[in-house]
Amino acid sequence: MKQDNIDQPIIYSSDELIRASKWKVHPTNDENEDSSGMRYPDGERDISFDAKVMQQELMISIGERIGEKCLRMGDEIVIKPAIGRTKVLTINRTKYIFRVSKKYQQVEIFENIYINLPSVDGQELEFEMRWIPTKEDLGLFLFKAKNLGPFKLNQFYVSESYLEVGQLLTLGHNQVEFKWKLNNSDVTGNQEFLLDEKESESNFILQSFYNEKLLDKNLAKSDLSILLIGETGTGKSTLAKHYHEMGQRRGKFVQLNLASFSEGILESELFGHIKGAFTGAMAEKIGALEEADGGTLFLDEIDSVSKSIQTKLLLFLDSMEIRPVGSNLCKKVNTRIIFASGKNLLEEVKEKRMRKDFYFRISSSSIIHLPQLVENGVKIEELVNYYSRRRNILIDPKLLSIYKSLKWPGNYRQLLGHLKKKVVLTANSNYISYCGEDEKLIAGNEKFDAFKIEKAQSRDILGKGHFDESWPTLESCKILYAKKAFEHFDRSIQHTCDVLKITPKTLIKFLNRLELAN
Repeated sequence: MKQDNIDQPIIYSSDELIRASKWKVHPTNDENEDSSGMRYPDGERDISFDAKVMQQELMISIGERIGEKCLRMGDEIVIKPAIGRTKVLTINRTKYIFRVSKKYQQVEIFENIYINLPSVDGQELEFEMRWIPTKEDLGLFLFKAKNLGPFKLNQFYVSESYLEVGQLLTLGHNQVEFKWKLNNSDVTGNQEFLLDEKESESNFILQSFYNEKLLDKNLAKSDLSILLIGETGTGKSTLAKHYHEMGQRRGKFVQLNLASFSEGILESELFGHIKGAFTGAMAEKIGALEEADGGTLFLDEIDSVSKSIQTKLLLFLDSMEIRPVGSNLCKKVNTRIIFASGKNLLEEVKEKRMRKDFYFRISSSSIIHLPQLVENGVKIEELVNYYSRRRNILIDPKLLSIYKSLKWPGNYRQLLGHLKKKVVLTANSNYISYCGEDEKLIAGNEKFDAFKIEKAQSRDILGKGHFDESWPTLESCKILYAKKAFEHFDRSIQHTCDVLKITPKTLIKFLNRLELAN
């Protein structure tokens, strides 16, 4: 019998349940019984396990599940198809057939038994959901694949399983959820079985985008300070936290964005202060350097601090002692510091915004440069594909080719944020395609516009031709069409705007972007 694990769905095969329900305990002994009084059907003894114990454990476990989370008549099936709108079906039958086929363009429910789901990749799948009676008029719903292997249950692939409220099935690219029908309360299993999204994405970035040079175990286990250099959105804070977790320091991980504090407040935030040190200091405050004692302090945007603060940090790095504001006493702490900046610090030194000795002190141990997303074109595809698997959605391949052409000044954070927004805006569908949000994204990306408009001109996209995946976006066609109309009407802005029904401002914007492409 499979073991019950709180981290995995409880899964009993139908053979186990049926076999256990057939066994009976008899008071007499004969050749077909063992010492416990267990009689085996057909005179066959199974010595691999104690059938009586197995039967008792199974029935107890089933009873507990039925009393707590098992799916019952009257509960709801929430169907989220890859294409089309979400549908909700109340369970009132003992048998349902789920079919996934390219013949269906949306969810179709026939005779309240056959649930037909669209297939976006041509797969032909069939599943059966059947009610299995048990003792005391209680029952379980069994979900079973009828062809072509297993299906995905929560985070696991199985071929059959008894269903519980809160579970999520993935059939092709369609999702099927089960929930209680209790005063319209949405009791689903998303919060139970899905990992924390932010943490999971951070871990993925670390595992997939950072190579062995960035994740140095020997460096993580040392007490050396680290300087992270990278643009916004490249994951500096995530990498700093991972270095803390990889090391052997038992203290806290404390993060401070230095640019968010004025100089007067920043000194107190870093070193703390005593009561009455300044106006408004009503109580003693522990600074971040002391709070991270035994752990790691991550100081982001180190380029934003004044030379006065740089001097105090330099003294701390040399002595590992802090003196709170207003105090005459020093405290010894064991805090490792990881610095981060999105600027070229050597340029800051040349411009005399950073002390030269401070720069050489924070960069003397280890400098790690985090690559931009635009420098990792292949990684864009990896991240998009990961997000697709994570959310059980299907992203249009044409959309992926567009994303790979973008500049992404916000790096990983911008791409993840854009994908999250598209998922929210298409909550009723598991198929993510080109939409207005992508138009807005492209409109602000000069690199993409110039490339696509030039491509449109070279292929005479408004003339004869056949449609294929290399066609440019609608926005690029608009720009080229406006330019042709402008030339046709002897470069008259007013005449062109009257015909195209656009404002002169819009036409001038199109022409300027076309000039950029050329």
